[in-house]
Amino acid sequence: MQPAANIIAGELVNTVTARMPIIVLRDADLKLKLFRSFDATTPRKARADRVAFEILGTFASTQ
Repeated sequence: MQPAANIIAGELVNTVTARMPIIVLRDADLKLKLFRSFDATTPRKARADRVAFEILGTFASTQ
């Protein structure tokens, strides 16, 4: 079983799944904002906590 949520924006309904449920408990209404400045073509920065590695070789099986 995987947690799912229905996100409604205007009349468009989108079902999304998550590894863990997102539970929001508030007295006031939840206000969501869109990421208008998001650009997927912008290259991502490398993670600072990633360990450097070196590829020693590759393996390809034959049939």
